[in-house]
Amino acid sequence: MSDTPHSETHDEPNIWEHMTPAVQVELKAEDADAWLHVVGLLIFIISVGLVLAVGTALLSGVLR
Repeated sequence: MSDTPHSETHDEPNIWEHMTPAVQVELKAEDADAWLHVVGLLIFIISVGLVLAVGTALLSGVLR
């Protein structure tokens, strides 16, 4: 069984080598900004869920 699915190596091209350093910096900055927004949105969603859970527990009488 030498032909397992994960034993093959894939030669993916290095896309960064074809870009100027200025373009690399710009793309990395845009990527960091996008991740900041994604993480902020996830934290907001989790916060709303926690507030709703505590509110539900308070209204149902579980927490007094």
